[in-house]
Amino acid sequence: MIRKTTDPLSLSGRHWCFASAFAPEGSLASRLEGLIAQRCASLGSGSLRPSLAHLHPPEGLPGVSEAAARLAAAIQARESIAVFGDYDSDGVCGTALLVGFIETAGGRGRACLPHRMRDGYGLTAASAQRLVETGATLVLLVDNGTTAFDGLAVLQEAGVDVLVLDHHLPGASLPDVLALINPKAARGDYPFDELCGCGLAFKLAWATATVLCGQRRLPLRLRDYLVEATGLVALASVADVVPLRDENRVLVHFGLRALAASKLPGVQALLRQARVQSPLLAEDLAFRLAPRINAAGRLGDAAAAFELLTTRDSRRAELLARFLESENTRRQEQERTIFKCALAQLETAPAHWGICLSDLSWHPGIIGIVCSRLVERFGRPALLLSLRNGRARGSLRSPPGIHATKALAACSDLLLSFGGHARAAGLEARPDAVAELAARFDQAVAAQCETPAQARLTIAGTLSFSALRPDLVAGLQRLEPYGQANPRPLFASGPAEIEGMPRCSGADGEGLSLSLRQKRRVVRGWGHRLGHLLAQLCPEGVPLRRVEVVWRPRPRPPLDMIEVVDVRAIP
Repeated sequence: MIRKTTDPLSLSGRHWCFASAFAPEGSLASRLEGLIAQRCASLGSGSLRPSLAHLHPPEGLPGVSEAAARLAAAIQARESIAVFGDYDSDGVCGTALLVGFIETAGGRGRACLPHRMRDGYGLTAASAQRLVETGATLVLLVDNGTTAFDGLAVLQEAGVDVLVLDHHLPGASLPDVLALINPKAARGDYPFDELCGCGLAFKLAWATATVLCGQRRLPLRLRDYLVEATGLVALASVADVVPLRDENRVLVHFGLRALAASKLPGVQALLRQARVQSPLLAEDLAFRLAPRINAAGRLGDAAAAFELLTTRDSRRAELLARFLESENTRRQEQERTIFKCALAQLETAPAHWGICLSDLSWHPGIIGIVCSRLVERFGRPALLLSLRNGRARGSLRSPPGIHATKALAACSDLLLSFGGHARAAGLEARPDAVAELAARFDQAVAAQCETPAQARLTIAGTLSFSALRPDLVAGLQRLEPYGQANPRPLFASGPAEIEGMPRCSGADGEGLSLSLRQKRRVVRGWGHRLGHLLAQLCPEGVPLRRVEVVWRPRPRPPLDMIEVVDVRAIP
């Protein structure tokens, strides 16, 4: 069992860490200005007024100029161009962006997406052979390729030119391709290295348009396409949890506008199916749109997601959106089952620096989401392994301060393959080495920290419910879009009283609903995935009298409802 060495009055077991961003006294306006000023210092130039002029010229990225010249030549010569993307939102959106750009520019592009269960991750030798058989003379790899040496060898032997657009960490050597665009492998003088795969695809499309036109000023057709394509970049960036600062912030800001105004039937059908309210927020991409796009690839075939984003047929778009809705529901059901199974295993497992669990029934496309939930709950790295069909395929998620890929590198002799980022990684282990991997992974995590990691909440400051007014919501809206590296601010409420009886809520019963009073102000609170705290909140069926909550205002009405993130008892 994982032991929580934290404040026993915090019902979730998380540490409450108060930042110095929010002044304890003064008017609400002045306190908000201090918070906004501190955030802006870390978000980059123009953070409150993003402009497309804040985007860095794409030619500064190593590999972009060579790639743009080759892609422009292939478009003009009407060569057969294949775009091979990963099966997640980043890869699907990047593939859709490049295929759409190639066709808009007058070229011949086609998408090739791997099947998660049949093909596995990335460009395998078998996937490369299928690309050769399509007759493609140029292949673009999006969100993969940096470590795909076997597949690249097949393409090289067939004489196919390859452009790699990837943001995963490289291994000891780099691939021998016509152009490698990967800021993690070669950043040069480019000022930002946190673009996702789709963001790199956008940069290549922009640079290629400039080569095709021979000037910076683009014709309306290509310019309009690139502006609308920021919607795909926004969806991919939020889904892939890249930091929303610098030009990622610009791309997501304009991408939200592009998605909301999109005339594409697939985007419109997706927004309707996800029941998104106006205005469209980055959180809507994270929790409503991206899960539906990801669902197809997680369970097997991402082709439906790609078709939805590119179809011009309204009737077909509606059918695809409904299919992705059903796939997402199926994904949610499996996620809940795996999460409950993982918690049950942890009840009997010894204490660990990291969590490493395995099961024969777990779907390899779902375990990554469950890893994220375990990290959120316990604050420790979580590695889950699916032992289906004689293979040990795993996902790893890590909290800040513990490098996921470095932890796997310390166990590399037990792995058949691995790769990823600082916070997330995928792997395939030797089936006979699962038990040893758990022990070695624990040691690798321990080597990166002095004490076992624990879940933490960073709180801007104390703010009572009396501040829940339109000017608070308007002030916080200035920092939109929120996301990785720019989380929506959290506040501690100070003492409050529970009114009535808290209850579990939501379709799955995992949420928590309660009413809270401070003097004459009563607010309704809802806690996402806090239903497990109900027994502690109501010992012996009687609610605690006085509590303090970590909360944040909702970005949309009603104003008397807040999001509750954590609760602790006040004696």
